[in-house]
Amino acid sequence: MKEKGYTTFNEQVGIEYIYSKTNIKVDGFWGGHNRKINCIMKPLQNLLRALDGDNITFFIRSHIKPFECPECFSTEYFAFQKEFKERDYANATIISNNNTLHKFLYFLKENDIPSSSAITPEIITEFLRGYASNKPRYVSTVLYVLRNFLTFIHVSGFISTNLAVSLPHVKILRNAFIPHSWNTEDVKKLLTSIDRGCPKGKRDYAILLVVTRLGLRVSDIRSLELSSLNWSRRTVNLTVHKTKKAIELPLLDDIGWAIIDYLKNGRPKTKFCEASSSLRCCGGK
Repeated sequence: MKEKGYTTFNEQVGIEYIYSKTNIKVDGFWGGHNRKINCIMKPLQNLLRALDGDNITFFIRSHIKPFECPECFSTEYFAFQKEFKERDYANATIISNNNTLHKFLYFLKENDIPSSSAITPEIITEFLRGYASNKPRYVSTVLYVLRNFLTFIHVSGFISTNLAVSLPHVKILRNAFIPHSWNTEDVKKLLTSIDRGCPKGKRDYAILLVVTRLGLRVSDIRSLELSSLNWSRRTVNLTVHKTKKAIELPLLDDIGWAIIDYLKNGRPKTKFCEASSSLRCCGGK
């Protein structure tokens, strides 16, 4: 930077530096590269993140080009991102919504739509034609995102007409998918079908008990640790992966005994085995 007379570090300066060291041009800090480029790019990415105020933590570089909002839609786009935060949306939900929104904004740019006020029902219909071969459930999700965004830019004054009312409704058959809830008899049949005499069965039984009795998601079960279990207070304490909120659930007797059975008799031997052998469940002996 001193040799080039640069006083501010940014991604473009980093790209020039990579070229000076490897004689290979890269489009940006994304995509897969050879080891030589990665060894140079990674420290530059860390420096850039630090300068942006982010903590330097482990991260995986995206293999696709980061979204660049078309300038003519940037004001409403970033206002919408702020709205996501104010609504306290989970990060996974924001990413899912943005995947559709980014495609829509790119589509508008490719079709020379100069501003949000120039969006018409016809251009929205043309965008939706690209989803003609998708399943109704996915199309319904796309429509939800568009309806959300179009309503927001109308309420915020970016457009005078609420284009969300022009979006079609997709009929989803009630019996077309796995049921959201099971009856008690089906749950009992599922649990009794597990072979609890083998390590895998002990593990599966404990997991399914946590699912059926506490209603935890897979992402939350995967993050459970021994420290999440408070045996004296009979509680399960964790931070929900989706909402990032801390919750406390009861450590029921059957769940506690199933976990102990797996830890003592099914879990592969580790340095934590001694700790698990002393666990006591809900007043058990």
